[in-house]
Amino acid sequence: MSAISFGNLNVREITIDDRKAFLYPTEVSFFTFSNIFSWRHAMNYKIAELGSCEVIVGKYRDEPITLLFPFHLKNISPASVALDVKRILGDERILFTPLMADQTGEIAKNFPDAEIFLSDDLFDYIYNTSDLVSLKGKRFHQKRNHLNGFLSKYSYEYVAVHSGDAEALRLLREAAELLYGQSEDPDLIDEHAEINELIENFDSLGLCAGVILVDKRPIAYSIGERISEKTALIHIEKADRSFSGAYAAINKMFAQREFSDTLFINREEDMGLEGLRKAKLSYHPVKMGEYYSALI
Repeated sequence: MSAISFGNLNVREITIDDRKAFLYPTEVSFFTFSNIFSWRHAMNYKIAELGSCEVIVGKYRDEPITLLFPFHLKNISPASVALDVKRILGDERILFTPLMADQTGEIAKNFPDAEIFLSDDLFDYIYNTSDLVSLKGKRFHQKRNHLNGFLSKYSYEYVAVHSGDAEALRLLREAAELLYGQSEDPDLIDEHAEINELIENFDSLGLCAGVILVDKRPIAYSIGERISEKTALIHIEKADRSFSGAYAAINKMFAQREFSDTLFINREEDMGLEGLRKAKLSYHPVKMGEYYSALI
């Protein structure tokens, strides 16, 4: 694979040590260090060193160079960072994403020809933790049926995976491999690489996970973390669909065992995949994190 060019930008690799100084707004799943670090190879994320600050840049397949919000904030506006990058890259177009609604006016003012649009495939799905834990009410009738079917049909064990637990982490690795299988789909290959990065850097990233075993075989798992005092983030949720209700089981058990003291659970975006969108809507999010992009 040929090296990705970032023109005259001065870039360096992202390392696990950068987590200590990572100042992105953590309520946005896209900006969590765990996400940027674990996707750094697939998305070709680098840290670009500007005169005033550092920013994350990336290059995904045939898309334009992507520019994220300033790495070190220092009261610097997104538009001023974009102007600095444009001065260096010249006429090359940049995808500035994701942006908050209150940042779009500043971008439009400084870049009159910018194409600004809602990035609905990046919207975060945010749920009341209590809803995912209790599954109360008519809205969750079908979910309760799926869960109860699983509980009555299978003899299962839930294994919590925490920092320093080598045996539980081994089970998590086994679950990830079993539920990936073999695929030539480039999107699944990229996702599997991300999952491996999360597992290999599990302790350093401050993650937690849960694995469900049936007959000592991993059939479902989930990986997440607390991103603020009130919010948890689910990075990955996988289950073997041949075990009826396995997705409902891992969803509830992981939320209940790990995050019952939080107010919200962010289950990330749907990436524009209709099946994933339908599944995430079926759990009735209380709000959506709406983000914009700008092609400048």
